[in-house]
Amino acid sequence: MSGSTDTLNLGGIFIQNQTFALAETLADPFGEQPIDGFLGLGWPNLAVDGVIPPLQNALRQLDSPLFTVWLDQRRQTNIDPTAGQITFGAIDNGHCDVSTIYYIKLSSLTYWMFPLSKFQLGSYKNAKATLAISDTARIGFGAPQVDFDGIIKFLNATFNSTNNIYTVPCNQINSIPEMRFTFEGITLHVPSSNFIVDQGLGNGQCVVTVFVLNGGGFGPVWIFGDSFLRSYCNIYDIGNKQIGFAKALH
Repeated sequence: MSGSTDTLNLGGIFIQNQTFALAETLADPFGEQPIDGFLGLGWPNLAVDGVIPPLQNALRQLDSPLFTVWLDQRRQTNIDPTAGQITFGAIDNGHCDVSTIYYIKLSSLTYWMFPLSKFQLGSYKNAKATLAISDTARIGFGAPQVDFDGIIKFLNATFNSTNNIYTVPCNQINSIPEMRFTFEGITLHVPSSNFIVDQGLGNGQCVVTVFVLNGGGFGPVWIFGDSFLRSYCNIYDIGNKQIGFAKALH
C-alpha cells in the first residue's frame, strides 16, 4: 500500500490534493466486493500518518459542518441504488423524522463514540454504563461477550457451525421483542426485523446479526451498525461534537 493524492468529487463537493491510501494488491475478501474503496468519515485523530480526512478538508464548502446517514430497509439484491443516502452539510428531512432529534455529546473525538447507559432485550437487561460507536461499515451490532451471551440465550438461537453464525426460525421474528438502548435518559428501540435477517440460508432459518466485540479494554464496547441505522438516521454533527438520532422514514 502506498500514498497518493488526487481531486475527490463528493456529489459536486471538490476536494483538491486529497491524500489517500492506494492499494497495490488486494486480499480475496476485498477483491470480491462490489466496491472500489473505503471513505473514512471518522475524526482526524484516527487518521494514519496525520492525513486530514476528506470531509474535514471539505467543511468550508458545506452549508453546515455535519452529515446525515439514512439506510432503507433491506432489499433482496445486494446492490440497490435506493438502499441508502448520505447527505453532506445538512439534515436529511426527506428520509428522517426531524420533528424529534435526540442529540448525545461524543465521548471522544476519535470514533463517533457516545455513552450507553442501558441495554435490554426482553427479560435480559444490562444497566452497566459503557461506550458505543456508530459505524456505517458494519452489519448488525457488535456487543461485548456478556451481552452477546444474554442475547443468544434469550433468543434460544442455534449455532450454525458451517457459517459460524447463530440462527432462529424466521417465523418467530414478529414475536421477538425489540432491542432497547438507553442514552442519558433517552430510550431508542430497534425492531427484531432489523437484527434478525433472512440471508437465504434455507430451512426457514434467519440470521442473528450480532457479533462478539472484544477490544481487550481498548476502543468501544458496542458497535451500532446497519441494524441501528435502518431504525434511526444518524446525524454526525462535527461542529457541535455530537451525534443525533432521528427516526428513519421508510
